[in-house]
Amino acid sequence: MPDPLVSAALAEAYASAPADAVVLDTLEIWHPAFTAALRIVADDRALDARLEADAPREGGEVVSFIPLGFRLRPPEAIAEAPGVLEAEIDATGREILVELEAAAVSLDPVEVIWRRFIAAGALAGPDYVVGGLTVRSASATPARLVAQAGWHDLTGERWPRLVYSRDRFPTLEDG
Repeated sequence: MPDPLVSAALAEAYASAPADAVVLDTLEIWHPAFTAALRIVADDRALDARLEADAPREGGEVVSFIPLGFRLRPPEAIAEAPGVLEAEIDATGREILVELEAAAVSLDPVEVIWRRFIAAGALAGPDYVVGGLTVRSASATPARLVAQAGWHDLTGERWPRLVYSRDRFPTLEDG
């Protein structure tokens, strides 16, 4: 079954594997405590690429992704449970660790967007975008960062999403 999120160019690259179609994975990591979004590319060179028009930050603009080795285990596409993206980032730079330490002391979620670009068409925009992910768990050392990110799990939500207090509901009784 074709994936509607995959662009025609990326589907062709997957099917025919032409030698000149270099597919690059990128991650955008964001938290309100960050000074700027952390954008990395799994390559040995920086990548200037255009973001999708509806991107949450700098939509439609050309941004730079810094080169940093990482491996991804994409989320499984199964109906039984929401998938989890696992990212293992090697040789995590000090600047990234400083940003992540600031996020670790906050209750705000760390957001993740995974994008795939065909290198030759990166200025036209991403060929595959998986967004709406939040970090569920992470561990970091100076040499490696391992994080699991997934979609919001509605099964664990309080329903209805109301906080019952005497101020809001004056007829409540202590029991």
